[in-house]
Amino acid sequence: MLTVFQPIKTVALILCIGLMAMGKAPIVSETVRIETSAGQTHVFSVEVADNQQKRKRGLMFREELPRDAGMLFLFPRERRLGFWMKDTPLPLDIIFIDRAGSIVHVARHTTPFSLDPISSHFPAIGALEVNAGVTEDLNITIGDVVKHPFFKNMDAQTADPL
Repeated sequence: MLTVFQPIKTVALILCIGLMAMGKAPIVSETVRIETSAGQTHVFSVEVADNQQKRKRGLMFREELPRDAGMLFLFPRERRLGFWMKDTPLPLDIIFIDRAGSIVHVARHTTPFSLDPISSHFPAIGALEVNAGVTEDLNITIGDVVKHPFFKNMDAQTADPL
């Protein structure tokens, strides 16, 4: 039996499928917390790039990014990572993260559209891209800890309630 909401659900489903096919899937965000050596905690709402397609696209073509937002890139194994800024109009800070969630390198004020390689310099399994200048403004540096379930460093107090 069809209800009055069935046609609305069908249209919504078709729109979502269409957006996903165009590479414009609805954005799903997660929470990342950075605990600094100074005892501060900074919270970011991030999109997660956890597969080849999402990692390849990253923040390309984005012209805006809220100050407390970013993209968290997650890789299947720890290794020296390399990024570039091709087709990325926003200057970014890239925070490279090891398996334990510790920051191993911060590339500050990357150059938009640059094809120059940006290296983690040390083995990393993740990277967090945020607006350029944020890491300086918040005193985020090597040795600080990124809290997210992927790094298996969350406890009951830091777990996201959602």
